[in-house]
Amino acid sequence: MKKAITRILALGFLVGAQAQAAPQLSIEQATKIATSYLVQGGYAKDHYISALVLEPSTVLRKDFHWVAQWSPAIKLAERRETGLEIAMDGSYARVVTKSASESAAQLSRQGARNIR
Repeated sequence: MKKAITRILALGFLVGAQAQAAPQLSIEQATKIATSYLVQGGYAKDHYISALVLEPSTVLRKDFHWVAQWSPAIKLAERRETGLEIAMDGSYARVVTKSASESAAQLSRQGARNIR
């Protein structure tokens, strides 16, 4: 009985792994987008791509996006830009940390909820 369950689970994992197709946007294209962003922004001299990862966009892992991370992070006024999130259509969004005041406000809201 245990062998049958193990075989069924293994078959399920194999089918799931085969169903996952290659990303629509290749790693080379994602690298070009991230690199051109650094060059156009004038950041390429002091910053580089330290990681490029394919991550799921949804809980069910049906949609994916690329995440490029910078090293070191780009310093903005009160925030830091840590990378880009690149969609499969080539569009991107900057990944930015919260400012100190935003983080403090969030912590105080969470603390107020825990008082109950």
